[in-house]
Amino acid sequence: MDTRTPARFDRILQVFVVTVFLGLISLPILGMVFHLNAGALNEKRRLAPPPKLEEVVTSVSKFIADLRSYLADNFGFRSELVRWNARLSARSLAVSPSPMVVMGKDGWLYYAGEHIIEDYRCLKPFTDAELQAWTSVLERRQQWLQKRGIRYLFVVGPNEHTIYPEYLPSYITRVRDTSRLDQLLDYLKAHSTVPTVDLRPALLAGKAKERVYQKTDTHWNARGAFIAYQEMFKPIHEWFPMIQATPRDRFQDTVTTEAGGDLANMMGMTDVYQEEVLGLRPLDPRQARFTEWPPEKRNALPSQPYMVQESEIPGSKLPRLVLFHDSFGNALKPFVAEHFSRAVYAFNAMIFDKSILDQEKPDLVIQEITERYLWGEYANIYANQLP
Repeated sequence: MDTRTPARFDRILQVFVVTVFLGLISLPILGMVFHLNAGALNEKRRLAPPPKLEEVVTSVSKFIADLRSYLADNFGFRSELVRWNARLSARSLAVSPSPMVVMGKDGWLYYAGEHIIEDYRCLKPFTDAELQAWTSVLERRQQWLQKRGIRYLFVVGPNEHTIYPEYLPSYITRVRDTSRLDQLLDYLKAHSTVPTVDLRPALLAGKAKERVYQKTDTHWNARGAFIAYQEMFKPIHEWFPMIQATPRDRFQDTVTTEAGGDLANMMGMTDVYQEEVLGLRPLDPRQARFTEWPPEKRNALPSQPYMVQESEIPGSKLPRLVLFHDSFGNALKPFVAEHFSRAVYAFNAMIFDKSILDQEKPDLVIQEITERYLWGEYANIYANQLP
C-alpha cells in the first residue's frame, strides 16, 4: 500500500483550499481595479472619493481614515453583496437592510435619511428666530421679483410620511401635533404677503379615491403631482386669467408594474419590491417641447444646479416661467409646461439664481421644495441665502 497517496491528496486539498480562499478575498480588490461593480445602488449620498496622496505628508491619520472610507464604499461586487444581505435581512428577519429606509406596513417603504423621521415626529419645532429667518428670505425674493414685475409662488411638497402616516411602523409616533410645515405656513399667513399653497388638504382628499404617492419611492406619483399642479394653478389663474389647469377628464388613467423605486433601490431590492405605477396619459397632444441644457451651459451658472431643462410652445403668447425645484418637481413639469410659452426648470431647490431670472425675464417664478428640507442643514442653507 502506497502511504504517500493520502499525504499527497492532503497537500493538494490544502493548496486548493488556500487558493480558493486567496481568490475569494482578492475578488473585492480585483473588482474595484477592473470596475466590476455593475448595478450601483442609489444611496442618496455621494460615495467616498479616493484619498489625496498629499495627506500622507500632511496628516497620515486623515489619509488612513479617507482610505478606509473609500475602500468601504468602492470595493468590488459591493452592490451585489449589499443586495444579498438585503434579502437575508428583509425576508428572514423582517428588518430593513438600509438605515436610510424604514419598512412600513402592507409593503410601504419610508425614507429615513435627512432627519425625516425626526421631522415627522415633530421633535424639534421651529424657533421664532428660525421662522423669521425663513420669512425674511422668502420676502426678499418676493420683493426682488416684484421690482421687476414678476410674480412669486412658494410651494412645499409634503413628505410621504405626512400623507400616508397610517402605514408607518407602530413605534414611530408623533410627540406633538404641530409640524414644522404647519408652523411655517401659519407664520407666513399671519406675518407675510408671500403667496403659498398648502397642498396637504387636497392630497389627503385625493388619497381617499386613489393612491397619490409611490409605495417604494420617496415621491408622489403622477396622480399626486396632478393634484398638486391643480392646487398651484388656483392662484396662478387669478394672476394670469388665460392660464387654467387642465381638467382631470382630459387624462386617461394608466397602471403599469415596474421595478421598485428609489427606496427599494437603497435596500438593493428593486426586483423584490415592485411598484404598481399609477399614471396619467394626456388625451390631447402635448404642445410643449423639452430640451436639456448641456453641462457647460448649466455649470456656467453661479448656482450650478443638478440639471436645467427648458420647454417651449412654438408661436405661443402665453406667459414665461422659471421653476426652481427639487425631485418632487420632476413630475410637475409635464403638466406645467403646457401653460407657458417658455419655461426653465432648475433642479436644485436651494437656489434662487438671479442670472437665470435676468436672462429669462419670466412672468412667474415658482419655488418648490420638499417638506424634509425644512429641517437640518438644508434649512440653514436656505434660510441664510440672500435673494
